[in-house]
Amino acid sequence: MNFRVLMLSFMCLVAGNVMAEDALKGTHTVVVVLEARRGKEDALKAALIKVRDLSLQESGCLAYHVHRSLNNSAQFILYENWESKAAHSKQFQKPYIMELENKLELLLAKPYQLFMAKVI
Repeated sequence: MNFRVLMLSFMCLVAGNVMAEDALKGTHTVVVVLEARRGKEDALKAALIKVRDLSLQESGCLAYHVHRSLNNSAQFILYENWESKAAHSKQFQKPYIMELENKLELLLAKPYQLFMAKVI
């Protein structure tokens, strides 16, 4: 993982730094909103943290953050930055992603929402 890009991403998220946003232009941003079934919140949290940790080891992953909603403790938000859409797409061939996909039907209260974007 490129430490400089990770730090610039963090600066962009926290401080809204224009220079940091410029450094992220051209990267592939992914935001996913997931809501756990009642009683499955901890299992979903553990599964998402595992995926985060493994994703951060991928060469194309610049940042991967798992957030928990302050308004709904069953809701989780993923914020990811990838070098490219192709780098993100390669992730879906990894065994840990396939494992998560197999678990999601049991863990989620409803289908997740997926947003893909680029910094402008």
